[in-house]
Amino acid sequence: MEVSIFFLLSLSCMQLALADWNKLLWVDEYGISRIVNLADESAPVCELPTFPRVDFWPPTAMTYMESSKSVLACGGMNEVDFEFRNTKDCYTYSGTGEWTPAAPLPNYHCPYTHKTRNMKIPGLGWWISGQPGVEGRGCDDESLVDDLLMEDGSWTSLSLESPYAKFNPAVGMCIVQLNSTHTMFTGGWADLLYRNETYIFNWETSEWTETASMSRPRGYHGCALTKDGDVLVVAGYREGFDVVSTSEIYSVAENRWRYYAGVPKITAEFFKIIPWQDTFVMLEWNTENIWIMEDDGNWSLMDVKMGGVFNSDTDPVVMIPDDFAVAVC
Repeated sequence: MEVSIFFLLSLSCMQLALADWNKLLWVDEYGISRIVNLADESAPVCELPTFPRVDFWPPTAMTYMESSKSVLACGGMNEVDFEFRNTKDCYTYSGTGEWTPAAPLPNYHCPYTHKTRNMKIPGLGWWISGQPGVEGRGCDDESLVDDLLMEDGSWTSLSLESPYAKFNPAVGMCIVQLNSTHTMFTGGWADLLYRNETYIFNWETSEWTETASMSRPRGYHGCALTKDGDVLVVAGYREGFDVVSTSEIYSVAENRWRYYAGVPKITAEFFKIIPWQDTFVMLEWNTENIWIMEDDGNWSLMDVKMGGVFNSDTDPVVMIPDDFAVAVC
């Protein structure tokens, strides 16, 4: 199948960085929920009510639900009888009051954010995909599980064929929603190797297509959609746990990758890249640092901080609109 049949250039790109979305909401390993204002370095980091039942592990997946104007967070681990166990629990936060229980996940998901990814699929709902969590504690590294929160508010389990036909499901992959019908998977780590393979899933036909491989293997990297509808991947690891200190861009129209720029020589693990305004911010692992991409592709450290140590291996983060939780913050 040729990539050109996707007609991706004729489709509307899913741009998440809206003009009035300048805030991040994230939850740390102790359940402390915070709002960070990227646009105002003088604004204090706002602490929200603590996420329920957390004393070691935050929820695995989190999203902002525009229909209900609330944040929904699911999964992770809970302490049960002095043991930490995977959970299907979900909670919602409306911007006032406390986190309240919501309909649970159909399946257990691996509690690590680099093994469980989530994405809004226009017209379908909120998709959570990755390695299953086993009942108790741990992950199944030889299979995939997919749950979808449909737009009517009900959960359903999906039976999606794995793109990894040649090897076990990858961890540390990064996914990007290209448009209303196509999602792209990049890289990861599988069968004891870092991968450079990439795949695009067509939600209309439920088919995977292998696309051009990245110029070098990388896993636990960051990725995002550019304003031109191409895919940016940043940093990560390659063989020998060496840092990939570069970024590259995939041209959807040409089905090819090209070198873009270097990245800061900082802790490379589990980069989180988020579109913001006409550029990107990068959340540095295990620090409070936030970096912003300049016009030349280089990164500068922002004066705004996360307000706590951010662990992108476990801590979920989501963009929220400026008018969310204004009565609290």
